Amino acid sequence: MPDASPLAQRATGQASLAREQLREDLYALHARFCRGLGDPKRLVIIAALRDGERAVSELVEAAGASQTNVSQHLALMRNLGLVLARRQGPNMLYRLSDPRIAEAVELLLAVQADLQRRRLTSLVAAAEAEQDGLVAPQRGRAGHEGLSEEPRPRRSRR
Repeated sequence: MPDASPLAQRATGQASLAREQLREDLYALHARFCRGLGDPKRLVIIAALRDGERAVSELVEAAGASQTNVSQHLALMRNLGLVLARRQGPNMLYRLSDPRIAEAVELLLAVQADLQRRRLTSLVAAAEAEQDGLVAPQRGRAGHEGLSEEPRPRRSRR
């Protein structure tokens, strides 16, 4: 079988670069979308919208924030495609653009709860072992005795 022509090799290389760029763009878009979930008030708003459309005044009450602050969060969430808005008379009503957004947040909360539970179990076991004299006290990154976290590698100072 003859080697591919230089033109075919160049086309293959360009296609590979295009796929790589597309993948990077997709990850950047995903990261931007996830930043929309990166604020506690926005998570409260998502929870409030889980059961359907809400007026801004209802979201202000749920978030415990000013109308200005909630409106800023909603504008960002709308820009990211997390929520949709419609006007009904003098009110703006908001809803999630996709119910899976609330499901994703709930999944992340469940994962976080499981991780915290495992960490707590590990800390309790370490404290009990220390109390029983089975292990020497450990110091973690936070300086608290009994933490079982691995220490961070030291960075060289130049």
